Amino acid sequence: MSNNNDQQIETVKKEIITALSTQGSYPPQIESCWDVILFGITDNPPEGLNDAFQTLLEIYKRYFPYYYVTIAKKTNNFRTQLNGALQASRTKATVGSQPSKKTDSKAAEFVTGDQFDCCLPCSSLYLEGDRAIKMLDETSSERIITILYADAFWSWFIERTDIDRIAGNILSDLEFGGKFPILYDNLVGGISQIMINEINKGVSSRRRQRTAVSLKMLGMKTDGSYSDLKLSEMQITPGMSIALQLIAKIENFYNYRRVVQTIEAIAQKKESQQTLASIRTSIELLRRSAEKFRTGTNAHNTLASIVWKLAGFWLVLVTSKETGASQQSRFEDILDSARNTILFNKIGAPSEKSKTKIYLDCANDLTDFILCVLTKDETYWKTQSPIDNLKIFLDIVEPLVEHFIASFREATGIDLTDKKWITDDPVVSHDLPNKL
Repeated sequence: MSNNNDQQIETVKKEIITALSTQGSYPPQIESCWDVILFGITDNPPEGLNDAFQTLLEIYKRYFPYYYVTIAKKTNNFRTQLNGALQASRTKATVGSQPSKKTDSKAAEFVTGDQFDCCLPCSSLYLEGDRAIKMLDETSSERIITILYADAFWSWFIERTDIDRIAGNILSDLEFGGKFPILYDNLVGGISQIMINEINKGVSSRRRQRTAVSLKMLGMKTDGSYSDLKLSEMQITPGMSIALQLIAKIENFYNYRRVVQTIEAIAQKKESQQTLASIRTSIELLRRSAEKFRTGTNAHNTLASIVWKLAGFWLVLVTSKETGASQQSRFEDILDSARNTILFNKIGAPSEKSKTKIYLDCANDLTDFILCVLTKDETYWKTQSPIDNLKIFLDIVEPLVEHFIASFREATGIDLTDKKWITDDPVVSHDLPNKL
């Protein structure tokens, strides 16, 4: 690769990173207890779970900053104050507005009258994620400070790992069952109780909300039926089909380019230009789909879904010993083992193909790709001078596209190199096969 092309690639990367980091002046609302239910991700991991927690932390940092950096601005010792807050919330009847013998002064600071009003005064959580940016430049300090259309794709694919169902079963057992011997009087029990309270108050991420976003924005069902949502076809945007078609067209371009590099054929070069024009058309269709994401509560509901999926991942890891999934050490193996044990009552090693890992790869790859391609307007990708930004971008994301196609094939059995995916009309379907 020439030095000139290297410089062009770095230029496009920097322009995309700048665009990503300046998106969203008004991020969606952060609910008051989200800081607490996510705190455990950055706390010290239980023995034997260092590798699994490191993987979870990398997922967490796609959306939020590392807590010890965040909290240092507001408190001297977050863990001490959080424990105090949890203790105060349990003894609020005796604490009142004054410290009691059962709590120290710090714990009482979190109590107003007889109410435990805030998990912290107030939420210390804020959006500052490295998704897509880390893929473009690992050394960049720029971050994304809002929720964007691409994140709805991440939420949809992660839903297919069954994390909402697994975590829901654990919390339900804590409240009503007793099958899993999970202690109440520790940090895990305290945060779990807050999660249960949020669910009972109706302020957690709910299936109906997730389904509405997935159907309206992606044209896709979520886990479960959406028959009770009466949406007309005019309200449904086939975003997933458009995105998959775009990926297929890009792969088709790569294939033609390989032929051109092998045999200098004029006809092939011409076809390559036609493919680029078709790619630009699909980008514009995806951009139009993304415009609807800014309306209503789509961004907030997507953020809620992400927060609760991250909290669910943490809950599965920290209760893996009690639920019988502790024989594993890798993040994806623990999740797969927990799924088998909790949802299907099957005991044994996970299969060679990790459902969690494959859907996580699909989610990360497609989200990063869409974030990058939608940060710039259509004129940027149509520019022919001084460089063709779209061609340079396709060079940058080639490994990402190739990896997504392979993971998507494993997950769904769908081959995006099939010619039907590069037609002018997107292949619209409200569901995708699940081969895992």
